[in-house]
Amino acid sequence: MEAKSFSCIGGFPDIKRSLLERGWQDLTTGACCSHATLQWTCRKSDIDFSSLRTGQWANHYENISQLCTKVGLNNHLRNFRGLCEGDVDVFYPRTFHLSGHNEVDAFVNEYKLQKVEGILKEWLKHTAASQAACETFSEEVVCIALKAAKRHLADIDLLLDEEDNEATMEGFSMSEKEWAVLKEVDIEHPKKDLKELDLQKQNRRDQELNRQQLKQAFSKQVSDLQRMASLVQEKAAKKQQEKLRKQALQQKLSNKVLRQSKPTLPPLVSRSTDEDESAVPEEDTDSTSVLTRLPEPATKGKLDRDEEEEVNLTGEALFSEVRKTLDAWREACPQFQISGTRNMWIMKPAGRARGVGIFVSTDLEKMVHIAQSARDTTTWICQKYIENPLLLDGRKHDIRQWVLVTSWDPLVAYFFGECYIRIAADDYVVDDNNNLRHLTNNAIAHTHPMFDKDDDYWRCMWEQSQYQDFLSRRYGKDAWQKKVCPAMKQAVIDTLTSVQDTLSESRAASSCFELLGYDFLVDAELGVWLLEVNTSPSMEYSTSITRRLVPEVLEDSLKVILGDGPPDAPFGKFELLLEGPRIRGTLGNNGTVVTTLPLSVQGQQLQPPAPETSGPSAKEIRESAQRLADRRTKELQALEEKKRARLEKELQKIERKKRLRMSLRKKILGGEKRGVEQNSEDSPKAVSEGHEDLSEELG
Repeated sequence: MEAKSFSCIGGFPDIKRSLLERGWQDLTTGACCSHATLQWTCRKSDIDFSSLRTGQWANHYENISQLCTKVGLNNHLRNFRGLCEGDVDVFYPRTFHLSGHNEVDAFVNEYKLQKVEGILKEWLKHTAASQAACETFSEEVVCIALKAAKRHLADIDLLLDEEDNEATMEGFSMSEKEWAVLKEVDIEHPKKDLKELDLQKQNRRDQELNRQQLKQAFSKQVSDLQRMASLVQEKAAKKQQEKLRKQALQQKLSNKVLRQSKPTLPPLVSRSTDEDESAVPEEDTDSTSVLTRLPEPATKGKLDRDEEEEVNLTGEALFSEVRKTLDAWREACPQFQISGTRNMWIMKPAGRARGVGIFVSTDLEKMVHIAQSARDTTTWICQKYIENPLLLDGRKHDIRQWVLVTSWDPLVAYFFGECYIRIAADDYVVDDNNNLRHLTNNAIAHTHPMFDKDDDYWRCMWEQSQYQDFLSRRYGKDAWQKKVCPAMKQAVIDTLTSVQDTLSESRAASSCFELLGYDFLVDAELGVWLLEVNTSPSMEYSTSITRRLVPEVLEDSLKVILGDGPPDAPFGKFELLLEGPRIRGTLGNNGTVVTTLPLSVQGQQLQPPAPETSGPSAKEIRESAQRLADRRTKELQALEEKKRARLEKELQKIERKKRLRMSLRKKILGGEKRGVEQNSEDSPKAVSEGHEDLSEELG
């Protein structure tokens, strides 16, 4: 039987002791450590994955950084939204990788919405507690925040149907004008003077004054035009009277001339007085229509819309609307309860561990500036800070849970049966940015001057049993078993599944395993939130609790890997959490791909097509269409000919009347002059013949 060997690089005395007790050979310091049966290292770079053979094991996967780095975890969980059994937003706080403009813009927009949420929550709390109006935000600020919140919660389909399609506007949930006011709001000092709000109020007053001035100018313009129209009408009336007087004079003169001769002509046909009176002079028509064509002031519509937008709710109506909006927000957002009111975010430098470089901030400009200025050296992860953590004797805490992954295809994972609780060194105060209050990492807590790894309080750590007792007293005896622990397991399953495709492609994946350290935070409503996943979690004896647990988890990890555990507990305290199907097929004997994924076919019965109805052939259709086209062409030509003939007839009639009028005018005006001189010479017969010729022309 071939002797088994191991190599341990980076410490792990418990691994060495356990393997030596099994009779394994230690090759850690030898030149052949890469040929050891089991390689256990602290760093992945110490493993040569290309040289791993069947029968060898290594405690890291080549692509494990896709899960155990802040950037990798965030990217995979974001891409996994909608694909996992649960909702990623239920266990993973909103997180942004501030490496590009799109991510920064998304973070800025989320920051603004969180400011809106904080203002509404704080104002509702103040009002419900009957706090005086002088001690909370003004109703104008609350109305601005309420409008932004409503737009954020509005159904996108409804926005698309509106005439003013807000869904197509970039950043539609927060306008620049609104943010200019809201960014000055201080949650801690609600009555702080807001210069931007005062400026906007002054602008609205100026707009109202300008509107009144425009109305007055418009009214004056209307009055002037009405006066001008009246003058034009008077002038037109005088002109019409003069025209009628001249026509009457001409008629009288014409009648006088006709009475002097033998009248054989029919009465002269002239335009009736009624027709003349009904005709409106061109100048009159233009003047009377000026008022109907006069446009309203150009800014009136916009001012009216602005005025409508500025109609704000007050008192009980505002309180009711804010409460209704926040209820809708809570229903729509799984992370509503952790947002709080302070708009706090935690900044984490990528590639760092043990709390190095982490800080908490509420300053948007500071966070964006740091992320952009340090882009060449490192990138930053910005995560929503959980503002309502469950406190243990006034201090924050998180849960360190061990998980062992032995395969990615199929996915096989084990959940260690006992976790431990890490507690912050100082009491939690939301307004203090001291990391000893906000960070629970043991590497941070041990820097406190009072830290004592053997003191029940100052070791800043609890055992799981102590934590379960606390939850039982606070929330009931089943709080751990029915709420916290199941939520942790589901989060582990979802995170592992999100990276399964990537990790299964690691070189020598079948010869590797990984012991992971999951960090969870529990909020005051027993919501469980994943903070990060660690590769090579700390195995130091930092306290009396880890002194007991670390050897157990390492020994049980070996039992799972080597398969040499006792029959009654083959995996020690590990329990099988997940054993999924294969995601990639294997080649069978005949070269085909064999897969174990469950397949199913879904569909519905196809209905036979409806029978075709008999109809005319294509040739008949074309001939019928051609006949219709020809007939239509002939009809149009006939109509055109009729129209042309009618137009020519009208033109001839007009020309004939024109000649008749000219002839009559000459005869009337010239007849009076020649009447006296030729009266004796002209016989009645000649006069009669002349009138007969004129009568014929009129006829």
